[in-house]
Amino acid sequence: MIQAIGLTSSPRKELPPAVDDVSFEAHAGRVTALLGAPGAGKTTVLKLMLGLQRGRGVAYFRGRPLHRI
Repeated sequence: MIQAIGLTSSPRKELPPAVDDVSFEAHAGRVTALLGAPGAGKTTVLKLMLGLQRGRGVAYFRGRPLHRI
């Protein structure tokens, strides 16, 4: 299972964060999709989960943060 808790991206220049307090669970064996209009923050959520972009919140993969796997 993948858990994302409180993912929030860093504020952009004079703009609000692209992602603000996103939380969800993706259960093993099920298809989970991130849906939204272009620019809604789908890619940003994935980058935050993988530690490729700075921000707040935490993502767990099988109960552990990615850097502990």
